[in-house]
Amino acid sequence: MTHSNTDEIFAQRLTQAIDELGVTGKELAAELHHSEATVSNWRHGKYLPDVVTLVAIARYFGKSVDWFLGAYDTAQAVRREHKGIAWSVNIPPNAHGQQRREISLGVLLFETLVRQNIDLNTVRGLADFKDYDIETLYAFLKIALHANALRIEHIPRSADLEQRIQRLYPHLRENSVIVADIQDKNDGTLVRAEFVAFLAANVVLNTIQYPDLIGIGSGYTMLRMAELAVPSMDQFRGTTWVPLMSFRETLTNHYGANFICELLANRFPKSTHQYYPFDTHSHTDDILQTHDNLRTAFVSMNGLGRSSRSSKTAQDTGDFRTADFGEFARLRRVYQRLTTADMRERIGGSFLGYVFDKQGQIIEEMMDDVQQEVKQIALPRWKAINGRGRVWVVAARLYKALPVWIAIRSGLANSLVIDNEIAEFILEAER
Repeated sequence: MTHSNTDEIFAQRLTQAIDELGVTGKELAAELHHSEATVSNWRHGKYLPDVVTLVAIARYFGKSVDWFLGAYDTAQAVRREHKGIAWSVNIPPNAHGQQRREISLGVLLFETLVRQNIDLNTVRGLADFKDYDIETLYAFLKIALHANALRIEHIPRSADLEQRIQRLYPHLRENSVIVADIQDKNDGTLVRAEFVAFLAANVVLNTIQYPDLIGIGSGYTMLRMAELAVPSMDQFRGTTWVPLMSFRETLTNHYGANFICELLANRFPKSTHQYYPFDTHSHTDDILQTHDNLRTAFVSMNGLGRSSRSSKTAQDTGDFRTADFGEFARLRRVYQRLTTADMRERIGGSFLGYVFDKQGQIIEEMMDDVQQEVKQIALPRWKAINGRGRVWVVAARLYKALPVWIAIRSGLANSLVIDNEIAEFILEAER
């Protein structure tokens, strides 16, 4: 027997409502005067309840019948929570037609990944998502986030993992290890990046007061940290946002440090930003002099080893992975060209455009080609910042764990905002 889309949507929404209220199938069955087996059949999408029962279910959970059948109530924000992760849903009432459909799919993708411990390929088998590839689904998620239809409100932290890493690496700055406690798999890379970016923005960036200079790296997680920072007229009065790297690839400017610094200057009107031209050669340039005076910097990583979701992605990106499939495509093609089978065994990841082996040493034979595509802060300057101030690594997902570990072992970072996947890798690697 085949099941309709409505059956599957109702099953997902009923499971969500039961989870939110904290009731059991047996308790719900007793309340509705049905058998526990019948409730189980609803939850597994075998069939829908009759209209009278559907109304009773909606009344019991304090939701609308339309919501159980796939709609979202947009009259006011609806707060959700799952294992300490809290978010609100409020689809703009002026979103109509295809626009509304795309936003709703982004919200539904987020809630499906957060609430159900399943991987992305399984998600794609669900009725709402089966017609889309992963890249398109991620685009829907970004649309929902940028429309403010989906807002993160709280991400739990793991005090245990934070304390253990702090003890293991005494050179880390005091109170400078922040670990997102994501209890389920949450297989969506963008979802986990969102959680970590939220903590970086709210626990770190929003608490900094009146710095002269702040260095900013590139990448999707950096961009989201900037977008999630709460705007203020005075917090960064007089601050200059300083890009740490520059890419030849013009199509990646919206994930590049120059763009992110400009975005931050717009969000904090009394601050300014510098521009890092790709063609910088002189060591007397303003940007390089500014690098010498930095005391605070934020950076993410490029990781190695996450499997591609499509053949096109594999052709375009090689083995280097980021949260966004289209990010820095030309640079990653350089990596792909240079990563022979032997080289892949050596590579640990990349950091600010520098490619490191698994022992933390720069792979010099790759750097000439890489430097045709990227300019970056010199490593002696970077280590000097680490020695006198705070260098924050902001990263999520296991495929970035190795370069994060290299960074803290090699004196390239002294502060962390990471997820529990990376934290557990770091602790296991030192055994």
